[in-house]
Amino acid sequence: MRTGYKGTHELIQKHKERKCVRCGDEVKKLIYHHKNPKTRKFIIGDGATRAYKRVTKEIAKCVTVCVSCHPTIHAEIRKAAG
Repeated sequence: MRTGYKGTHELIQKHKERKCVRCGDEVKKLIYHHKNPKTRKFIIGDGATRAYKRVTKEIAKCVTVCVSCHPTIHAEIRKAAG
């Protein structure tokens, strides 16, 4: 297991699903979305400088979505919150 920036960056890329969990697209850029924003400690994309173990725990709280669906998910969450 690699540690440091390279190891953590590889972890972030490795754990991404290869398609969006919302639309199923496999072509667009994929990002992590926290299933429950209240549990978010940090943004995964900023996690390459964080400890490997902390990033692993944070990834477990997420699903992979494409950049097109991510704003839609947040709009739906805001609408549901009223």
